[in-house]
Amino acid sequence: MTGPANDQPVIEATLVPDVESPPPPRPWGFWMTLLWMIAGGGVMAVAQTMGALPVMLARVTDARPRAFEQTLEELASDGLLLSVCTLACAPVMLLFVVGVVKLTRLPVREYLGIEWPSRRALAVGLGAVIAYIAVVDSTNLLLQRPIVPEFMIQAYQTAGFLPLLLAALVAAAPLWEEVCFRGFAWRGWAASPLGPVGASVLTSLCWTALHIQYGLLELQAVFLLGILLGILRWKSGSLLLTIMLHAVLNLVAFVETAVAVELLGQ
Repeated sequence: MTGPANDQPVIEATLVPDVESPPPPRPWGFWMTLLWMIAGGGVMAVAQTMGALPVMLARVTDARPRAFEQTLEELASDGLLLSVCTLACAPVMLLFVVGVVKLTRLPVREYLGIEWPSRRALAVGLGAVIAYIAVVDSTNLLLQRPIVPEFMIQAYQTAGFLPLLLAALVAAAPLWEEVCFRGFAWRGWAASPLGPVGASVLTSLCWTALHIQYGLLELQAVFLLGILLGILRWKSGSLLLTIMLHAVLNLVAFVETAVAVELLGQ
């Protein structure tokens, strides 16, 4: 008589090979962030050129007896051209950044820091911005320099349609510049050996290079502002905070320019 164990089929054990799980998503590293920023610069140049082409052709055609070189110099501070370039650039750069972030498989909101700031962070940020404006304007007065740069005066006078310039300065420029610099670039470099402080300095340096239309003293002020915004981005964890503060700063600059032109006759 056979036992029950002999009546059951023998099942050979098979070993299932271990399947390696994909590595967890990570931000772009230092060099890839730098390469993506360089690529973004090319995308920005194309977008601005396409948007500005009609305005440039109209301005050059309308040059009449003026020298062609003089017309090109005037285009550098043309307010209408600035408005069109900025508004054309904003959606293209936002789509570019979102596409690059999605390649990391990290949530876009998390990567860029799209979070509402706390009331304390907002209060500290506004206080820092007010202090910055006071220091910069006081320094210009002490050095007997105009508070409003010549570039802004000329841009205001050649804007053609001031609401368009206002929208470009207060909405479009803060949005796409902060997303690119304090959002994408800062996130990648902060996760690198640079750390948050080094990322704030490097993003400020790159952002300052975007404002070559200003003089040396104005560029120094822009650089310091970039570091301030980077630190606020770090401490608050909120990109929305730097976007709002950037918009406030540009609004103040627009109002100061309007006062200088309309009331002071500059």
